[in-house]
Amino acid sequence: DLHRCLLDFALEQRNDFEDELVELMNQYHIKSEGEVVTGCVLEYHKLHQRKRYDASEQVKMRFRAIVRRYRDEFLTAVFHVVQGNIAYFGGEATALSSEDIFVEDVSVEELDRIEDALADLTSQSTIARVASRIAALYYMASYSPELHREGDRTVLFSFPWVVTSDVIHLGLQLKLNGKN
Repeated sequence: DLHRCLLDFALEQRNDFEDELVELMNQYHIKSEGEVVTGCVLEYHKLHQRKRYDASEQVKMRFRAIVRRYRDEFLTAVFHVVQGNIAYFGGEATALSSEDIFVEDVSVEELDRIEDALADLTSQSTIARVASRIAALYYMASYSPELHREGDRTVLFSFPWVVTSDVIHLGLQLKLNGKN
């Protein structure tokens, strides 16, 4: 079922995102997720003490790269659902063929087109509905106590913010169009 496939995708994306964030935090000895997200590191490890500004800039740059990569994955997922390519989310249940498209295969222009289409809710309502649905699953994957493996790992909450501009824009458009 599509909902389960998309939820599994959201959970996998969240886990991978959080693993990368924890790795970044460990590399720079950062204690809180907020310091990584804002780039405002409160305490520097003695190895980075002399180069505070450089370390802070490196953290910001790496975090932005992580966010961009997962946002591209989000847009690629939207692309696959809209195209009806559910096999992209199949995992073990569905064997992937050599014709399946992954984020590296979707052109920058196509990702930009999807992003632009999100800005025009009235003409691209299918894309907007799909993006909204996947964004909601990102939110559920991060904030639902049943879905977050709190005992198994550090609990982080910034994952849904990867697509926050899309979610806010969709919400405002729906409100302005009187659909909410």
